[in-house]
Amino acid sequence: MNHRGVALLAFLVLWVWMAPAGADQVPNLTGTWDGISVDTYSESGGYENATGIQEYQITLTQEGRFFAGNESYRESANGPVTQEPNAGVISSDGKYFWRDHDRSGISFGEMLSDHEYMDYMLFPNDGPLVIAAHLVKNGTQPSGVIPEPVNLTGTWNTTSQRRENGTAVVGTVTITDQQGSLFSGLIQVPEENGTLVQMKIFGVTSTNGRFYAVTDSHAYYVGDITGEDSIHYVVVHPQDDDETFVLDRQLTRNAQTPDISPATYPDLAGDWNITARTVIQNGTITHTEASDTEWMAYSDQTGPFFTATRHSDDPTTPPVMKISGIFNGETDAFLASAAPTYVLYHIIDENIIEAIVMRKEGDSRVYVDTLVRNLTS
Repeated sequence: MNHRGVALLAFLVLWVWMAPAGADQVPNLTGTWDGISVDTYSESGGYENATGIQEYQITLTQEGRFFAGNESYRESANGPVTQEPNAGVISSDGKYFWRDHDRSGISFGEMLSDHEYMDYMLFPNDGPLVIAAHLVKNGTQPSGVIPEPVNLTGTWNTTSQRRENGTAVVGTVTITDQQGSLFSGLIQVPEENGTLVQMKIFGVTSTNGRFYAVTDSHAYYVGDITGEDSIHYVVVHPQDDDETFVLDRQLTRNAQTPDISPATYPDLAGDWNITARTVIQNGTITHTEASDTEWMAYSDQTGPFFTATRHSDDPTTPPVMKISGIFNGETDAFLASAAPTYVLYHIIDENIIEAIVMRKEGDSRVYVDTLVRNLTS
């Protein structure tokens, strides 16, 4: 099988998708953005309104949907200003973005207007710590009122779907405190041997009804508030000790029953070529062409779960790496493995995937790969 080239048709499809991509839909993030509201929640400090303390500001440069820049803030009032690099990518519809920090953090951003956005930052290794920041472009004003968040306090029943044996694990999530959109609580779920595991959870609900959280076991939770008494999210846990890596989980309360209706997901089976790669690091955005040494293969797809296998002819990297994946809806998927890497897939169509790879290795670095199905394999 030849993984060193892709049919001309695949390239034409790729460039038609990348070039126009609704240029008027991509927000212009270039310039300086000021944090007009910054709220934090951590195990050590609890809830804190840090708006007047942090003096949070971010300055960005941009190329198409890719951006890089620096953020500055104060750890305490009158403390020194800390500057950190970051890198990110805007979704193809221009409504969301994902940003990598040089620590353990990942940001999930939501555009409110062309000059305003919300940034939800998750730091599983720093406390853990959750930050919700409301930013406007320097010299502008916010467009409107942020909607009131759903009250999550209380005990929720949780049903977790594991891939290994397809069984459902039942436990509880108790949200003990909520301040605005930020919350904290305790997760209690049994292991397969009956041992009860307890984890602290810190999270935030977004203006668009999304649910983001981290635990003191260093896992990320990403999903949606699907109703007043129901939440669905996926658990993404790079470097998980028991190698579970991904879980599907539903929360319900007030006698609400979990949604067990079957869902349909794209069929990824087969080999996929890496036809383009963009690397965002140290304030620079670099584009490369098709990879001559790497390709992806997908197998063992059951429900929302699948296995991704990265193949490489590069002698400096492992020749084969298994990665666990899970769909969150029909167009998004998350992947994790024993490596300190967080991966988000966006399914463009049945033959094209955009892969956003964040390697948590102490710096801010994002790889954006375009994967095209190998129709000749």
